[in-house]
Formats: sequence, structure tokens, C-alpha cells
Amino acid sequence: GWAPTLGYLIFSRAVQGVGGALLMAVGPALLLTVFPGAQRGRAIGLHAVVVSVDKRVDARQPPIKSER
Repeated sequence: GWAPTLGYLIFSRAVQGVGGALLMAVGPALLLTVFPGAQRGRAIGLHAVVVSVDKRVDARQPPIKSER
């Protein structure tokens, strides 16, 4: 793999998880500020559908295999 040690890999994945969590919180917050009150429900609902479909499709993909 690309990580020189197991500890480095675990630390990097933890940082990646924190970054992903922050990004997941920013999406709905941006929608609330951009869309007016009457359209917010539809925008948040569409965002939820897109995230759900992405999670389903991504889970069915085979992992990327390295050339090693």
C-alpha cells in the first residue's frame, strides 16, 4: 500500500473521516442559505435523494485493485 505504517494509515483514515463529516454538514447548510423558504424543502429533499443514491451505487462498486 501507500501508507508506510499501519499507524499512519489509521491516522490518515481518521482525518479523512473528519473531513467527510464536515463536508456532509456543509451541503445542507448551503442549501438553506441559497434557496428561499418556499423552495428549501424541495432542495433538501433532492439533496437527500442524491446522497442516498450515491451511497447505494458506491457500495455496489468493486474495490479498486492495485497493479501490485
